[in-house]
Amino acid sequence: MTGRSRNADRWRRGNGSRPAAPRPNRCRAATNQARRRKATPKPPVFAGAVKSTQARFFSIVLNWYIAKGSRRRFGAPLDPNWDTTRAAYIADNEAMSFLLSTLEDKRKDGVYFVTFAVMRPFHTLTEFFRTPKSEKYDWVDHFEKVRDEEMRSYDRGLNNELPHLASIADVADDDFVYPCARADYVAFFVGHTAGEPPPVAPRYEFLESLRSLSSSEAVRERVARNIGLVVSALDRTGFSADKEHNFLSKKFLVKIIPHVVFDAHEKCKALGRQLEAELRSVVIANLQALKNTRAYRVSDVEFLPLSIRRFIERYAQVMDDDRKRDPDNYRR
Repeated sequence: MTGRSRNADRWRRGNGSRPAAPRPNRCRAATNQARRRKATPKPPVFAGAVKSTQARFFSIVLNWYIAKGSRRRFGAPLDPNWDTTRAAYIADNEAMSFLLSTLEDKRKDGVYFVTFAVMRPFHTLTEFFRTPKSEKYDWVDHFEKVRDEEMRSYDRGLNNELPHLASIADVADDDFVYPCARADYVAFFVGHTAGEPPPVAPRYEFLESLRSLSSSEAVRERVARNIGLVVSALDRTGFSADKEHNFLSKKFLVKIIPHVVFDAHEKCKALGRQLEAELRSVVIANLQALKNTRAYRVSDVEFLPLSIRRFIERYAQVMDDDRKRDPDNYRR
């Protein structure tokens, strides 16, 4: 659900220094959800599960706590010899899965331990993460300047493609600009794994528009409400073990994911096998037809005379069909 782009006209292509942007429908979904959150006091939760990640934020806080301790413990470290340098290589999913698995025997049925939540504005997940100079940065004005600069390059012939933002009537309504101005991601972990070693749990995220809320108390209430709904949904639908996404990798820990995600994956695999079988049958049929065409004998083909008038009429009809099918590339 995240966007990575250097400027508007590269959202679909990506560039050499960063990964490509998400599919346009993902930005569009983020935009629609952000609008619904602005207009609805209790909107539905738009959430997802991140099965594999190299992010290291939760693990950094955990390592610091082990080595330094907390104010409540008067600064006494849990392990003064803890090597934070080596531990820094542990990703969030693995670190939090091991931590939360130690609390499994302390929880009751239907109750789960949940970590603190981390809110990230949408733009921090893109290449514009260093762009804002203040908390209330004007993203619409920023992208209008980007559009004007790209149009000047286009008018001078330095760019052959019309800028993407120039094709939009209102920049503020663009599917990328709107989330930059209003959308926020909130990430957290849920303790639903146990064992030795424990299956790796995913990081859970939901999309919100927290910046549009009136106060910090309203933000806390909205985040707590959404986390509660996500945990309730997980408890109702259950979990499944996922071993396939470690195939051809160096990871050996089994992942435990929401059953709805696992079920969707299984259905997609079944649909993929069906499409593969149908495609294979079509290819084989076409190859067989091509083989039969090449195997014609001279006696199977009969040449009939055609008048010049009839030939010109048929040729004109073919050319007219080509022009209608692809008018931009049509040449006389």
